[in-house]
Amino acid sequence: MMWRCNWGGMFGTGGWPLGGNLFGLLLTILFMAGLISVISLIVEKFSQKRSSHSDRLDSLNIIKERFARGEISSEEYKRMKDILDH
Repeated sequence: MMWRCNWGGMFGTGGWPLGGNLFGLLLTILFMAGLISVISLIVEKFSQKRSSHSDRLDSLNIIKERFARGEISSEEYKRMKDILDH
């Protein structure tokens, strides 16, 4: 009788991970929504850090180029660089 094993797996015998009734279904949905929210917040936070860092580097490159072309003075360059470094 190999086919009649009583293994419920993750979903148990009721069909939902957190219970077999309507309340279990609602808890499962809330848990999954919370998990998705946490993951999306983490991904968003890491992508913002990366984009703000690249924006800062782009700004530094622009003021370096402007200084090299003689469009801004050394005092203006230093002031702008100090602002971007903070």
